[in-house]
Amino acid sequence: MSMSFGSAKTGKLDDKLISYDDALAIVRDTACEHAIFEGDERVIPTCMPVTEPWTDTDQLAPERSKIALLDALNRRSATRVVASQSTPQHDTSAMDGYAVCSSSTLTASEENPLLLRVVDYIAAGDSPNLKWHDGDLRPASVCVEIMTGARFPENSMSFLDSVVKVEDVVVGEDWSADRSVVSRHILLRKPVNSFQHRRPAGSDIKEGTVVVEEGDIIRPKHIAALASLGVVDIEVLRPSKEVINERQMNVPAKHLRIGILSTGSEIVDSSQRCLCSKRAELDKQRIPDSNGPYLISTLRSACPSAKVIHLGIAGDNEDALTEKLMTAIDTKDLDIIVTSGGVSRGRYDLVREVVETRLKGRIKFHGARMRPGAPVLFGTLDTQSGKRPSPGRRQITFFGAPGNPLAAAVTLRFFVLPYVLSLSSCSERIQQPLRRGNDGEAPSLENNFACYGGSTVRVSLGTCRRKPRDMTVFWLAKRSGSDNSAVDILDDQASYKLNSIVQADCWVVISAGISEVHPGDELLAYSL
Repeated sequence: MSMSFGSAKTGKLDDKLISYDDALAIVRDTACEHAIFEGDERVIPTCMPVTEPWTDTDQLAPERSKIALLDALNRRSATRVVASQSTPQHDTSAMDGYAVCSSSTLTASEENPLLLRVVDYIAAGDSPNLKWHDGDLRPASVCVEIMTGARFPENSMSFLDSVVKVEDVVVGEDWSADRSVVSRHILLRKPVNSFQHRRPAGSDIKEGTVVVEEGDIIRPKHIAALASLGVVDIEVLRPSKEVINERQMNVPAKHLRIGILSTGSEIVDSSQRCLCSKRAELDKQRIPDSNGPYLISTLRSACPSAKVIHLGIAGDNEDALTEKLMTAIDTKDLDIIVTSGGVSRGRYDLVREVVETRLKGRIKFHGARMRPGAPVLFGTLDTQSGKRPSPGRRQITFFGAPGNPLAAAVTLRFFVLPYVLSLSSCSERIQQPLRRGNDGEAPSLENNFACYGGSTVRVSLGTCRRKPRDMTVFWLAKRSGSDNSAVDILDDQASYKLNSIVQADCWVVISAGISEVHPGDELLAYSL
């Protein structure tokens, strides 16, 4: 039997991440290419600000009506809604990597690496009670491969308290004479902090927290939080028929068509009432989908003339994901596909493999120096990728958003929406060329992006905040009272926490090249 050590990288995330600015430039350029070659017949909508909700000046009937959560977008809540449970319900991993006993890693170093045997693995949705381990189970000798969102091991291996990222270890395999893998090991070259990359139970939304107040306008951020709690429907105030008819008259006959697909075998669609009515009978490890409802409602709000289509949920295997995407390509006449989850380095991060190998798509970048959302994937498919290729080849733009809710939200806000806006701007430029500047260069689209929620604000309160100098960072913030020119950056932010987005009303963007933000500094702020 022989042992060999190699790279720890499981997925195909690009090693050399590009900057956010370079990634956005690729997205914009692709939009202009598609507008030139595909915008002849389809109506390409301008990316519009959030649609006006039902306001106090609208005629509101006194009756309440209970409607599906997604249908409640921009309606007024008829009741206060509080969280019936805390999220996450269990301690879970914040990273793809290996669960280890932190106290046993204190002596690990480059000169004296610690060798740990991988005795099992846990995916999100799996039971934390391990079954496959055997032999020596001392804390200093074993670890368990663990995926983002998976529960920490329990019972005999509850001593595994922390996670080391897959990128930070070297993986070794023992091979038998017939070249089959007998066992796997990892090498740790530095100590692991106690409870590192561990999400404590109840650390996001706490039971009893008010998610929506009576009379609040229901926004996409509320829909995401409510969906994560398994809420299926909500009581709203009913507008008059006259108001509804007036709002519906302006919907165009043709639409930009956007498909939204969530991935993950642990994810359950809360809109399936037959399942949710039996929640007590469901596997306790299942997690309600919040990314799908958030992406759908945000796009419907920001781009009201687009047709946003829910493609459902794909399990964590290549065949299921391929089938979902092929069916969407064949039957939905899509212009854009946005997936969430499955784009990092873990065992079940299969999106790139399926897009690139099964569907013969072109990956334009995979990974950007940004937080949250670093594993973002961008590319193109065409209508020849399905089971029933169409007579004319047409490009479909593909965005792969990470699975953590805030990372998915950043991907949508700072890649997908700029793509749609660029598509519109480039279409208008083709039909009616814009005047060039004095230097002969074509006008920049920056002003268009600034019109979509961008403004200069100053940081009001708080202490100095640090960030990686080489990364663009997106932080959630809240405008300071009546002063729209000042914001408070929220303290408790993590890519898995939806409670922070409920409290926020804007994003602030801190560009690469900046390592510290101080009170009084000026930043760019964008609407959620």
